[in-house]
Amino acid sequence: MIHHNILEYKTQRQFYNIFIDKEVLRKIMYENHYILYCAEDLITPKDFQSLRTVEEVVTQILKKYLDRFHSTKRTAYEKDHIELRPLKKEDENIIEAYTVKITEDNKQYIDYIKKIIEEKTIYDRRENRPPEHMRSFISPIIFRNAIYKGHLYQPLLIKQENDRIVTIPTGLNEGEARFVEDLNKYLISKAVKDGIYLLRNQTRGKGIGFYEHHSFYPDFILWIKKDKKQTIVFIDPKGLIHLSSLEDEKLNLHKHLTEEIQPTINNPAVKLDAFIVSVTPHNEAQNLFRRPLPLDEYEQRHLLFQELKEGVPNPDYIERLFSITMEGN
Repeated sequence: MIHHNILEYKTQRQFYNIFIDKEVLRKIMYENHYILYCAEDLITPKDFQSLRTVEEVVTQILKKYLDRFHSTKRTAYEKDHIELRPLKKEDENIIEAYTVKITEDNKQYIDYIKKIIEEKTIYDRRENRPPEHMRSFISPIIFRNAIYKGHLYQPLLIKQENDRIVTIPTGLNEGEARFVEDLNKYLISKAVKDGIYLLRNQTRGKGIGFYEHHSFYPDFILWIKKDKKQTIVFIDPKGLIHLSSLEDEKLNLHKHLTEEIQPTINNPAVKLDAFIVSVTPHNEAQNLFRRPLPLDEYEQRHLLFQELKEGVPNPDYIERLFSITMEGN
């Protein structure tokens, strides 16, 4: 049964170039190629029902192992076969449409979604609130759009707060949406109209990822075009609790790009860079790392903060992103 489930999962993930043998799956489990954190009763079956639970646990371990194995091999191959090519409309990283899942009995809401699409209000409003009489039908029912005209497609939906409504791909989380909005406000304040382009980076084989052992897909790709040169910046808004230390690979992606990837592309007209944008306030970051640093030293490590402390925005982080990445250009 486990072998069948893994074969089915392999087909779903389109891992057609991987052969899976039963004995290999046993070897993975018995040689402890993983660390499992779970309640003891989940892996100590006492009856047939609990044995089924153990099978589910094993299946989940093997699925994650398969994902990691494929990602490691793919990333190792791509590292030696990196090339620059023009981004095209049909590329998988540019989505053509969202899928919205909602139960058929919610006809009023389905009609409302059709209406805001037909009227195209979804493209130019940050929030689309339904009529008053629908507010109690599903609450909250808001389609929110992170607007930046330099993004390569619209709308750029923000994740629904109502778990009965599912969009595929998932909308932006609050930190990601805030970054897009802060970028938009900054460029408007500087009267910048051209030369800055943004794209939400996809995952799972469709987007651009890095590192052999722990694939990292930054949330955004930013292009800064100036004269005949362009800088490509990979940006990932996230909470710092997801970083192990100041030496975390994700925090040092800018070094990886400069020292390992940049030389392979051999194009002086293109510069690569990367930043982590922290949704954790700066004052809280001081408690997470053994070596707390002043704001400017974090910035030189390409770690920027959306807030100085909770509820107090950092007004300069977008400007610092541009000034740091454009040094020497």
